[in-house]
Amino acid sequence: MLENLDVDRLLQGPLGDYLEQSKDERAAVARKSNRRFIALAVFFLPLLVYLFRDGFPDIGFLFFLGMAALFGGVAWAGWPRWKATQAVKIEINSAIAEAIGITYRHQDNPAPAYHLLHLHKMLPSHNRQKFEDFWEGDVAGNHFRLYEAHLEHHSTDSKGRSRTVTKFRGPFLQIGYGEEFTGTTILKRAGSSKRFGFFGGRKEEISAAGKDLAAVDMVHPEFEDAFEIYSTDKVEAHRLVHPRYVERLIEIERSFKGKGLSALFCDGHVTVLLRSNNMFESGTLNASKDREKLETTVEQFRSLANLAIALNEN
Repeated sequence: MLENLDVDRLLQGPLGDYLEQSKDERAAVARKSNRRFIALAVFFLPLLVYLFRDGFPDIGFLFFLGMAALFGGVAWAGWPRWKATQAVKIEINSAIAEAIGITYRHQDNPAPAYHLLHLHKMLPSHNRQKFEDFWEGDVAGNHFRLYEAHLEHHSTDSKGRSRTVTKFRGPFLQIGYGEEFTGTTILKRAGSSKRFGFFGGRKEEISAAGKDLAAVDMVHPEFEDAFEIYSTDKVEAHRLVHPRYVERLIEIERSFKGKGLSALFCDGHVTVLLRSNNMFESGTLNASKDREKLETTVEQFRSLANLAIALNEN
């Protein structure tokens, strides 16, 4: 139950004991990592001065060898810090999940939400994907599954130079819908589907997953300024998506400082995606930041859980 999601209560229980007991260990890890970074600076600063002394064009192979060694050294110095931070994060997020009777896993299978969104052309083009922070269980009597996605496009040019661009980062939220429906309805931000690519008016029909979805008019100016809807069943779409959702959806975007919120009504579930910054990063080596990190993660989770509840309200 979401009412059990109270920061003071969490800190007074086993989570608070764990954070207190791990305080000295986390401080020791931070010192160890800092010493490694200092050692790197002592070694690499003179080396970099030597490499750049005669200018970049004459450095050649030594430059690339030095850069490879530097990146490896940074990874070596940061590894203890990252490992300890992840351990704290998993402990905190697991305690949040346990408080409301659901489960938390750092890694899990992204199906079916990812595959449904990909199949219905709701994701940007990408060739690398990473998923983490999986929350799953029942919220207000409906199945709830939430995780964070990071989609990238990696490319290499004719000169062998590689480039990686983040195409999407944010939560995927899949909710069991309390009302039965048989069609497919897509809700996305206005302007996403133009007749002529990036310009022209709204398309009257789109195709996705082998289905033809027609544009649905909503008699509500505020709604149409913010979102557009396509569905295989216009009558069902009007029943499923009510203009009052506009306020709730925009509120969620604002709370995460995100954008590009979309939703897919398909296979008895609502699947929501939202572009945002990295989320649920509750772990820290600085014990004085524990409460702040916990409060942020609780608020992020509560906002999405409340969205799941709101989407099922009659």
